[in-house]
Amino acid sequence: MDYSLKTAFTLADIPDHADFEALRREWFTVATAELASIGGPKRTADEMMVDFWPDMQNYLAPHGCTILALDDAGALVGTGSLRKLRSDAADLKRMFVRPVARGAKLGQRLVERRIDEARKMGMSTLFTNTIYINNRMLEIYEALGFERIARFAECHEPIEMDHLLIYLKLEL
Repeated sequence: MDYSLKTAFTLADIPDHADFEALRREWFTVATAELASIGGPKRTADEMMVDFWPDMQNYLAPHGCTILALDDAGALVGTGSLRKLRSDAADLKRMFVRPVARGAKLGQRLVERRIDEARKMGMSTLFTNTIYINNRMLEIYEALGFERIARFAECHEPIEMDHLLIYLKLEL
């Protein structure tokens, strides 16, 4: 199966809001379970979804963008977002690929597309983080040149989670 990537700069660029919300709920369900499994806070997907739509503005123009991965039929199978932190730096956030589309290198393609979009936005530095057990994500980031760093100043994650996270940086 072929997959295509589409950049969403506005809410109107997201063709199926209900499915996009369902995909984010899937991601929150997986992410909160993984985090809890390594001693992180126990949150529910419902708690994470409370501010979902208002928070989406941080991942759309002019603050960033959201990349959508679609299958041949146009069904949403993955996503990843980019959020501007300051005039020269952005943060890669919220990447998730549904199980049905895993193994097709969509994760890498979603990271690469967000790097391209960051360059178009004039960014010179990209930051990201992931939990320390997410080896596949770390492999992708490090293969693309990201280096491990200490927590970055603009990080939005609670500082109490530092022992669970690996922070990364890429100079563009």
